[in-house]
Amino acid sequence: MPDSDSALHVTIARDRKTGQVSARGGDHFASALLQHSAGFLPVGQRRGSSPYAPLPAYHRLPAGLTDEREQQHQASLAAAALARISYQPSLAMDLDALVTDDPFREPLSWTFSDLGTRIDRCEHTSDVARLLREFTEPGDGILPHTVEVLRSASRWWQGLGGDADHRRADRLERIAKTLASHTRTAHDLAHRLEARNAHHPYRSPVPGPHSSLPELRTTSVPPMLRTLAISALTDVIDQIEQAPHTRDVAWLLADITVPQLGVLDSVVANLQTAAGWWQGLGTLPDHGYSDQLGDLATALDAYARELNKLRGHLADRHLAHPRRDARATTGSERARAAITPSPGRQHVAEPSTTVLAVSAPPTSAPAQPRRL
Repeated sequence: MPDSDSALHVTIARDRKTGQVSARGGDHFASALLQHSAGFLPVGQRRGSSPYAPLPAYHRLPAGLTDEREQQHQASLAAAALARISYQPSLAMDLDALVTDDPFREPLSWTFSDLGTRIDRCEHTSDVARLLREFTEPGDGILPHTVEVLRSASRWWQGLGGDADHRRADRLERIAKTLASHTRTAHDLAHRLEARNAHHPYRSPVPGPHSSLPELRTTSVPPMLRTLAISALTDVIDQIEQAPHTRDVAWLLADITVPQLGVLDSVVANLQTAAGWWQGLGTLPDHGYSDQLGDLATALDAYARELNKLRGHLADRHLAHPRRDARATTGSERARAAITPSPGRQHVAEPSTTVLAVSAPPTSAPAQPRRL
């Protein structure tokens, strides 16, 4: 939801000098929506933005996306997605197109969005360790599967053949290797926390002679909370292997790298929650291990931002893969068909440009994740 009334307004228009379609205004969640649901890319940093949570100066469509009907569709999709979440977007008249289905694409990270709350409410170290392993379990955790997504994208990118493509694909592979190493470290820390075998002093029952008995642990930790996320990530790997166009791979990577809505951002938040929980156990060794887990979260956060920039470079290429099926490389069929102005929009005149006030679409959720 919008941070404040001043963050409600987002203007989507074509730059008069460059012809580039850009979106200006909004807050952090608007930025996430523009990137995740509509394929916009962040540019620069707003003056005065917090260094801990910087806001892009503005957002734009990929440089290589020059087809006007695709630009029109993506801009209209962005406006509808923002209106769906109570923003007040303004859309230039020449970018107005019909959006027939729900524009909001549910993030993959939402399949495990309750893990942080569960971690914070845990009473015993073994419960937190179990939830940490949802992220770190070798071969069957969220982070190892995320690493495989990145490696698959790197192999795909190498096939484009350009020198810059090779350099950036190599960088993507190196980041994936580092994330795999960090995942193993976090997994070892989870085992160390489990071996601690203690109740949290601020979340456990009243201390007594039977306080360590398992039946006094009230936190319910259902098994295999990661199952849906793992299934989705496996599907992403398969889709990348078959993707015909850079647009498709960049769209799939958005579920991993976009701030707030991406898998990596969610993992970072959960690791930070676990580190804070561990800190509360109170001993000097606990503080040291908690700091180590927090440092891993900070490193993952930095890599997530770099990965999102790499995703932007890939999106800007906007070309077909030379070794994949090229039948779907001429642009989204839905985008090319969506050239009829949308109903329910009121034309508004402004000094700088003519824009459209976009009314919110129906609030029912889509049966399937939106595919562009």
